[in-house]
Amino acid sequence: MIHPIIPRHTDISVRMSHKGLTAILSNLDQAVEIVLPTGRVERTLDNIFLHAASGISLPKIAAHFTDHSLAEPQCPCCKLEGRILSGQGRHTMRSEDLFRAARAHTGGKVEIRHIRPGLSGAQIADLDRRASQRKPTPEPVKFVSTPIEELI
Repeated sequence: MIHPIIPRHTDISVRMSHKGLTAILSNLDQAVEIVLPTGRVERTLDNIFLHAASGISLPKIAAHFTDHSLAEPQCPCCKLEGRILSGQGRHTMRSEDLFRAARAHTGGKVEIRHIRPGLSGAQIADLDRRASQRKPTPEPVKFVSTPIEELI
């Protein structure tokens, strides 16, 4: 069965190979293989369908999934995924996000905010700006009932 948004001249098949689960994209004059990452197979296939439907060449799609893991500004697939994320009010991992995640594992403080769905990228950026301008919550004062002489 052909996916409804994939051009008819592009064939996509998934096979098990010695490398793992592999997607094979082919059209009339070329074919490429993409090894699907474990744990993200469904999302990767969805992105492959999206890129093929938008008319991006097969070698560029394969390079996107094999050559880099972070978003690159010159990659047409990364640009397309970024537009979709911003349309949904989301964004890719930024350096600030990676820094916060690194601090969370070493015992640093991380602020967790719950953002309601349906906000645009500009509204989320405005919320981030306002959150960065707020004063931090002061640490609570601890009272000790033991006399100081007993603690020494």
